[in-house]
Amino acid sequence: MSTILVCNAGSSSLKYTLYYGDSVITKGVFERLNTDSTFLNVENKKIPLGRISHEDSISFILNPDNGLLKGYTPDAIGHRIAHGGALFKEATLLCEENISILESLNILAPLHNPPALSCIKFIMKTFPDIKNVGVFDTSFYKDFDERHFLYPIPKKYYENYNIRKYGFHGTSHKYLLQEVNKEFKKEFGKEPENIITCHLGNGSSISAIKNGTCINTSMGLTPLGGVIMGTRCGDMDPSVVSYILDQGISLKELEDDLSNHSGLLALSGISSDIRDISKEYNTNSDAAIAIDMLSMSIARFIASSAAVDLGKIDVLVFSGGIGTNSSLIREQIFNYLNIFGFKLDLDLNSIACQSSGNMKISADGYIPVFVIPTDEELLICQETQKLI
Repeated sequence: MSTILVCNAGSSSLKYTLYYGDSVITKGVFERLNTDSTFLNVENKKIPLGRISHEDSISFILNPDNGLLKGYTPDAIGHRIAHGGALFKEATLLCEENISILESLNILAPLHNPPALSCIKFIMKTFPDIKNVGVFDTSFYKDFDERHFLYPIPKKYYENYNIRKYGFHGTSHKYLLQEVNKEFKKEFGKEPENIITCHLGNGSSISAIKNGTCINTSMGLTPLGGVIMGTRCGDMDPSVVSYILDQGISLKELEDDLSNHSGLLALSGISSDIRDISKEYNTNSDAAIAIDMLSMSIARFIASSAAVDLGKIDVLVFSGGIGTNSSLIREQIFNYLNIFGFKLDLDLNSIACQSSGNMKISADGYIPVFVIPTDEELLICQETQKLI
């Protein structure tokens, strides 16, 4: 069996998980990278590290003197890469040439692609004997046809600049598809044909899957589009952008506001964290509006996917930090979906937040609804093993 290190680099963090086969050996996360208060969270301990970068954290992991990998040497490192564009449709063994191509996509995923590629380049230079595999969020959507990825704008923008829908969180949605197929088959003796998976967290996306193939998703060219998110606006009238720019606001400031100061944070005026907002749901009108708008936004995409993309729905899945941990949001979403014949078991919906495994929360005899904790790292490990 292979020893695989999985790295998931965020804008200010780096998660790592070491696998032997499919078994986790150890894992941890470096947080607040590139600040004076960087720390490593590992084995229920927070270790202060001062100011270190993404590259420094990789070096720290791979230095055997630090003992983070328990004496194991990875055969390969699997990396989560948010945006693979139209070229990277499968997990890929990385080299200098395809790294150069991926760097041209940084503008489309500015929070996620640059730190991931920085780590990969550092590993290639400093640890040249270790293979690096890229696993792309966008590859799950490689089978979209033009009706689902084109925008209704002059075709020159697609032909010259590749402006189209790509979709994100594909690694999570692929894992959820595998898991819900198992759960559905255990109960009904066959795999479902029409599935909607909801990855709901600080960033959220919803995917419609027919006969094992994803045919539509809520995010678009970048992770900014789709449903309302923690600090991201989601879909809105594009004229808002040009109108605000005409008021003298700079493009840089507007981009920052739409990505980092919008969504639940803007609507609630409290926080981007649904836990903080939920505490004030019954006492703060802005908190109530934020939760209601979030629930409506998610329900609207579920409804359109079920009615238009799939024609029916056999099973619905919730995952992500909000999807697995907020019984309130799940219940609110179903308040807008009564027409489809869903019925939650409210007791199961409540206790699902304490479950660490897959759990059905719908009432018997109604469309099955599952809460399934995602495991992107395991899927990245499995995709990496196939290539080495």
